[in-house]
Amino acid sequence: MGDYPPTDSARLIADRYELRGRLGQGGMGAVWRAWDRKLRRVVAVKEILLPDQMGERERAERHARVLREARAAARISHPGVVTIHDLVDSGDHPWVVMDHVPGESLRERMASRGTIPVGLALDLADTLLAALGVAHEAGVIHRDIKPGNIMLGHDDQAVLTDFGIATISEATVVTETGGLLGSLEYMAPERLADEDDTPASDLWSLGVTLYAALEGRSPFHRKNSSSVLHALVNAPVPAPRNAGPLAPVISGLLRRDVNGRMGVEEARSLVERARAGRGASVAGAPTPTGDAVPAEPDTARREIMELRAEAERNIRQMRDATERDCQRVLANAERQAREQAGRIVADAEAEADRITGEARREVEALTRRYDDVRSRLQQLRGVLGGGGTPA
Repeated sequence: MGDYPPTDSARLIADRYELRGRLGQGGMGAVWRAWDRKLRRVVAVKEILLPDQMGERERAERHARVLREARAAARISHPGVVTIHDLVDSGDHPWVVMDHVPGESLRERMASRGTIPVGLALDLADTLLAALGVAHEAGVIHRDIKPGNIMLGHDDQAVLTDFGIATISEATVVTETGGLLGSLEYMAPERLADEDDTPASDLWSLGVTLYAALEGRSPFHRKNSSSVLHALVNAPVPAPRNAGPLAPVISGLLRRDVNGRMGVEEARSLVERARAGRGASVAGAPTPTGDAVPAEPDTARREIMELRAEAERNIRQMRDATERDCQRVLANAERQAREQAGRIVADAEAEADRITGEARREVEALTRRYDDVRSRLQQLRGVLGGGGTPA
């Protein structure tokens, strides 16, 4: 890892950890490469930022929960789980100090090289299943397994990060956009129903992660969050085409029925059997042509039927949406027409009232003039008849 010389310009956390560079940024904060002044070693420091929209009480509860679960995660001892060394409070939010794993995340590997070889996927599955078994035995659930939280270190050794930290993502996964949409694609469907988190939820997320690593993207990848939610709950789970002997494991982990979902022991048994059948692991080597196992005819027909069914559902949804849009347009047009007609009638009534008022005033004026003339005539007749002079 190498030593970093001390510096006065670096940001210092808890009078011990010098932040030397940002390793990553996400919806829950940032990860920094740091120098531990006390033990003189490089570490990774996770800065956990709670959402701004949280109230003070909720913020305090979430803060305490993050620290509690991070402490529980610190008790996990397994090469497939990043080691947590320290928890500190600085700047009104928690910081988690952990091992610095040189390498790249599985997400970065997929972005730079595409899908991974089946051999490497088997190694990842074996390591991560064993890690989850130890964590679940200790009562710790990860909640956010995805390619971005899996580091590939020396010799592509998989290390699962962010244990005990993903607890704060629950309040933001639906409202956040962009990066957190990726987390949604890996979320177990039962979590969408506000059911309690269980080890089975982690196993579903691992199944989606392995599928994405071998096929290039999550089976629930869609253009927007509402489509992702619909796919998670209703869309058929497509069978992986490039998983080879790992296909039954992925299919078992992606059963929507929590009680019927494959467990850690069964999955590990299948993975170990598959690795033994392949001989020595060739993790990290370029994928031989034989690794890409073509789909069987029945599988291909089933996939075609699933795609056709999904296309028909999409067409129905588009037709329904178009009908709803047309109904909204017609309703708006009718409302505007009624409002305009009402305004015209009101204006006409006001004009009629004005004209009527003016006519009434003119009639009253004429009536007064008529009465005045008649009165004067009567006076004149009286004068002429009586020989007097009119006043």
